[in-house]
Amino acid sequence: MKNAGFDIIATATTNVDAKEGVCLGHKLTQFGDEWVTWAFTEREDGPSFYWGHYFREEQGAKKDYHERVRRGY
Repeated sequence: MKNAGFDIIATATTNVDAKEGVCLGHKLTQFGDEWVTWAFTEREDGPSFYWGHYFREEQGAKKDYHERVRRGY
């Protein structure tokens, strides 16, 4: 799965009833690695991504991903 040029490499459902979750994305650009975490909601036409947190380092992005999963958004 992709969003805004990022490969989605991990997802976690945080609210099954509302079809909400958190994902971790990565892309390689001419400036180096870029990472993102987004909250998302599953829709009939595909996921809707929002509340993006952007990173240059994998470690910070993964830490944020796990924290967002724990918090539920």
